Amino acid sequence: MRVTNIKARLAKLWDQLRTSFWFLPATMVGATILLAFTTIAVDERLGFELIDSLGWLYTGDSEGARLLLSTVASSIIGIAGVTFSITIAALTMASSQFGPRLLQNFVRDVGNQFVLGTFIATFVYCLLVLRTIRGSEESTFIPHISVTIGVILAMMSIGVLIYFIHHVAMSIQADNVIIRASHELNTVIEHTLTTQGNDVSQQPNRTEEQANLIFPNRASYTVTAHCTGYVQVIDSQRLLQLATEQNIVIELLHCPGDFVVQGDAIATIWLTATQNETIDKKINNSLIIGKKRTLVQDIRFAINQVVEIAVRALSPGINDPFTAITCIDQLTASLCQITNQYDPSSQCYDDTHQLRLMFKTIQFEELADTAFSQIRQYGRTNAEVTLRLLASIATIMRCTSNKVYQDILLHHAAIIAHSGQTGLADSSDQKNITRCYEDLLKSLTP
Repeated sequence: MRVTNIKARLAKLWDQLRTSFWFLPATMVGATILLAFTTIAVDERLGFELIDSLGWLYTGDSEGARLLLSTVASSIIGIAGVTFSITIAALTMASSQFGPRLLQNFVRDVGNQFVLGTFIATFVYCLLVLRTIRGSEESTFIPHISVTIGVILAMMSIGVLIYFIHHVAMSIQADNVIIRASHELNTVIEHTLTTQGNDVSQQPNRTEEQANLIFPNRASYTVTAHCTGYVQVIDSQRLLQLATEQNIVIELLHCPGDFVVQGDAIATIWLTATQNETIDKKINNSLIIGKKRTLVQDIRFAINQVVEIAVRALSPGINDPFTAITCIDQLTASLCQITNQYDPSSQCYDDTHQLRLMFKTIQFEELADTAFSQIRQYGRTNAEVTLRLLASIATIMRCTSNKVYQDILLHHAAIIAHSGQTGLADSSDQKNITRCYEDLLKSLTP
């Protein structure tokens, strides 16, 4: 969580650009506009004799150039409109199975953005070159190089169209949707693990009474949220700098992914002097609160993306346990990585080893609840899903020697086993679940 102010803002900005469908196409259009003016300038400087000697450039008259570029422009923009309309319709149908995350992934996908950018850039290029063609007797100008590049862009667009059809067909397949969501989860996990402070110690959250014992000469003050939304980014480095400069101690009451309402308490500060009104504003500015959850620092949201696919697959209308099992496998790999290295920090000190920040941390118990609870509830009537959940817990427990984590996993295993036994009517399925749970317990005995 410890990132500088600039990095936190840039991370948020990059996430907004990455999840927008216009940034890369707009960049490509801008590059194409520059290309068009450059090639036209080259055409103006080179004579027709030199161009004609190259052999492979366009050497037709002005009417032919106009017709060629007009055909390319109208065809490309028509193909772009029809293709993306059909694609959105197909994705809308597929999203009923995988959830609205599928549409978000489509918008976020760089390949899809590149395809749209190629079509629009080719269209804009042809229009810019088309306006420079003159065929009157007094002034004739045919940009041979520019027209040739327009033809090349048209052929590239055909190749991009073929790629796009293949790419969309692959992207709506269940396995690929799950893999993409799992990749985003692993990216958030790696970011969380790499930003864990080495100079902080993990302590339980303190109550106000405990805090008053630690800071007997300080008065407490509550900072409230200035807006409503989800906590997206916490700039802990900026908060540390503020606490050090003002000689105060700040306790954050929320973590990324929490929903806050305007006027809710978001932090408690302990100070020795009179409260400065600017501190309230600076603390609010150190938290980015938005309308929706993001993947910048929110590890629970990343887990929920995979869980949502599994839960929808287990719904009566879809009833696809194989997709749910694939989600469980991917969650297993991610939780193994978490149990190996996850050590959330709840305190931060300045250079003089003075306590300055206290965080509300996301404990492993909450992550395990997020990963297993809903899948267990929706999969309790499916023996294979229940057995795979127990096998998943067994795998995760082999990856960690942390006794606290093992106890949490055992608690979930007991709930899953009981839920499966009560949810399944067939006695043989109940026996299989009992045997799997007992094998899990036996594997822990030395």
